Amino acid sequence: MLIKSVKRTFVFLLFVLTMGGEVCGQLNTNRLLQIGRNAVYFEDYVLGMQYFNRVINVKPYLAEPYYYRGIAKYYLDDLKGAAVDCEIAYGINPFLIEAYNLHGIIRLRQGDSEAALTDFERGLELEKDNINLLLNSGIANINLEHYDDAINYCDRVLDYDKRNVPAILYKGIALVQKGDSVLAMTEFVKAGELNSYSADAQVYQGMLNYQMKNYTEALKNYTRLVELRPKDANVYVNRAITYYNLDNYDAAFKDLDDALMLDDKNVMAYQNRGMLRAEVGRITEATEDFGRVLALDSDNDMALMNRALLYIQIGEMHNALADLNIVISRHPEFGPAYYQRAIVKRNLNDPKGSEIDYMTAYTFEQERIKRGLAAGEDSTQVASGGKNESSHGKREKRASRSRNDDSMDNYDKMVVVSDFADNDDKLKQDREQIRGRVQDRDVIIDLEPVFELSFVSSDTLLQRPKYYAKSVEDFNNSNTYQRRLMLTNRESNMSQAENLDYYNEIRELSNQIESGGEAVSQSLYFVRGVLQSLVMSYNQAICDYNVCILRNPHDINALLNRAATRFKVVEIIRSMDTQPEAPTMGAQSDKSSATQINTTYLDLELILADLSKIIEIEPKLPVAYYNMSLVMCLKKDFASALSLIDKSVELDDSFAEAYYNRGIINIYLGNDVQGSKDLSKAGELGMYKAYNVLKRYLSDSEKEKN
Repeated sequence: MLIKSVKRTFVFLLFVLTMGGEVCGQLNTNRLLQIGRNAVYFEDYVLGMQYFNRVINVKPYLAEPYYYRGIAKYYLDDLKGAAVDCEIAYGINPFLIEAYNLHGIIRLRQGDSEAALTDFERGLELEKDNINLLLNSGIANINLEHYDDAINYCDRVLDYDKRNVPAILYKGIALVQKGDSVLAMTEFVKAGELNSYSADAQVYQGMLNYQMKNYTEALKNYTRLVELRPKDANVYVNRAITYYNLDNYDAAFKDLDDALMLDDKNVMAYQNRGMLRAEVGRITEATEDFGRVLALDSDNDMALMNRALLYIQIGEMHNALADLNIVISRHPEFGPAYYQRAIVKRNLNDPKGSEIDYMTAYTFEQERIKRGLAAGEDSTQVASGGKNESSHGKREKRASRSRNDDSMDNYDKMVVVSDFADNDDKLKQDREQIRGRVQDRDVIIDLEPVFELSFVSSDTLLQRPKYYAKSVEDFNNSNTYQRRLMLTNRESNMSQAENLDYYNEIRELSNQIESGGEAVSQSLYFVRGVLQSLVMSYNQAICDYNVCILRNPHDINALLNRAATRFKVVEIIRSMDTQPEAPTMGAQSDKSSATQINTTYLDLELILADLSKIIEIEPKLPVAYYNMSLVMCLKKDFASALSLIDKSVELDDSFAEAYYNRGIINIYLGNDVQGSKDLSKAGELGMYKAYNVLKRYLSDSEKEKN
């Protein structure tokens, strides 16, 4: 069959961003919605969510902002969060058809076509002629193998719009699945004529022509597709195999080389080029290609098998034996591997082992013949790999297999992309850090760091409320220092000039403190401590905080920063591979400070004592529980860490970093369901990298459960 199942979902509804539905009562709310929708349109999904959140906070009874936020989450691959927003949206407004449509598309993405069809039918009850719902119903029926129903839905779309190319294409797919390739080709050709820029029309024509061995026509389709998708490596891979079947080896090699220029990690291109090189006698290069396949995919046993055959051909029997041993350990009933190992063992003067392997191969082959799996093949050759024996001599053209075909029986076949819709390469876009599909970016998966008080911050969260602490406001209102104090866990990276400015300020403060004696305000010590921390003079910073706390044991600001500074020192030393020496803490550091760090600052109990004191003074300060949870993580006490982070979220339900850390901890502990909920919430609150973690660490099956 051309396609086993149709997994691509159409996005027709996703940008029908009309002004329908409930109308906001105030111009400002309307404007926020419009700005958010514009942000989503231009793929600023995280920014869009921040605007929708603001509308929801003001008017939680409106359906539209939940629906639009669901769209943003959908594009960030937070399918669970998107589904929840859709359910809220049509719970508020049962007539919001777009919400049913999006919810159904999410179910399609999760592999639940039955549930998706239910969603689409609910929408069609409200608007029976809705083209998006009709077409998506057709897709769901194709997945459910209800091909006549799928064709019926596509025909209903075409009754309203005879030029609807997607409906024509999906009707063609349903016809292919029914076995009517001729009529299906008619539909694909019609789609291409209606829209000469439809890549999908060329894809399906090319795949069907290839299957029908109309290689000349398939070549025309793939050549047109190269024009439409010049940066899609898989297009070149498919055209290369088509050239191969037309005996144009030079063009086939060029296309495979071009594919690897576009994507140097394309396993199919390396694998096919390796087989093609082997066929024309370029054995060493072919071996290298299979080696690259294995470097990218160490479990690719077909590449191992093919490389073993090449090793045999060039006489590298020990290497061949190593590869074959792995293949057999993973596929203990794969007869051809035993046959080839018998050859290797005979060459390595192991006649007994060779005989055992040969008889094993013969036994497995006889069993295969009895089961009818080798019908029509020459049973004397099948065990040795049939027409693809290790000699790599002249042979018939290799058959091809789907990329998803992992049967070892097909190890000697070329690989083709059988369903482009399942492998659209994500374009690498030059955008600002928080724009576009942030879940596809590489981020360092780690807990968010501790919070402290500082005069600079590189906070990346958008449109979120500033974390409030009364002690911080009191300090800022006192006009002690020209810069405002803020609660942050992201200090800015400073330039050399900025560092020099801070050193000069530290020097001036030191002069004031020395000249003022006992009458000096402790606020000056605190300011100097913050500045010392900014220039990474942690030892001096802690000394200044000590003075503040000695003068006022209830100084929350100094307690928080002393704990945070000690925590950063702990992390620095823990990151070293060997027993640490004292890091350079500033001009006054010496060996005595090293001893102090190793014996005092590494003591996590001191950090906990400071944070406990803060909680005793101000039990409703979320950041204190948050920081304490990080300490418990370092102590491997994850149960306590979760309890503390729960408290921080309870006190501040918009604490994005707390949700993020709780999600990471839960995933670490195997609680993927709760972890996904927390990461989804963190992303909703503006922490874009939460979506990357959701994608990288939670399988599709886990997302579906949620």
